[in-house]
Order: sequence, then C-alpha cells, then structure tokens
Amino acid sequence: MDSKRTFAFIIGAGMLLMILALAGSAMLGDRASDSSAGALLGIGAVLFIGGVALWLIVEKPVTDPYKEPAPDYGHGESKH
Repeated sequence: MDSKRTFAFIIGAGMLLMILALAGSAMLGDRASDSSAGALLGIGAVLFIGGVALWLIVEKPVTDPYKEPAPDYGHGESKH
C-alpha cells in the first residue's frame, strides 16, 4: 500500500470516528455518556489532524514555485 492511501485511510478513520461520536450523542440525547463520546471524538480528531500533518510532511503538496524551473512549452528555441 502506498503512502497516499495510508494517509487517506487514517484521515478517513478519524472523520468516521468523529461522525459516529457526534451521531451517537445526538441519538442518545440525555442518556449519552460524555466520556465515551468525548473519547471517540478526541481519538478521531487526533487521527484526522495527525493524518493531515503526516500527509503534508511526507507528500509536500505545497512547494515553492520559484524553486522549480518555468515550463518551456517548446518556445525556447535558441536564436542564432
């Protein structure tokens, strides 16, 4: 499995846990346990934020455009 899929899995698992925690709290209402919902929400948030941070560190989707050479598009013929 490549790293992009792994990071997507981690981020998705975090989002799923957060959604399940909030949906479970909403369905149970007053009977909901704050500690279990808070724990699921916290674990989901850590997975989500950690997955995004790892993706940003490893994949480096944002690069400095001035460090890369500009594309030539075939118009750079040498003049004689």
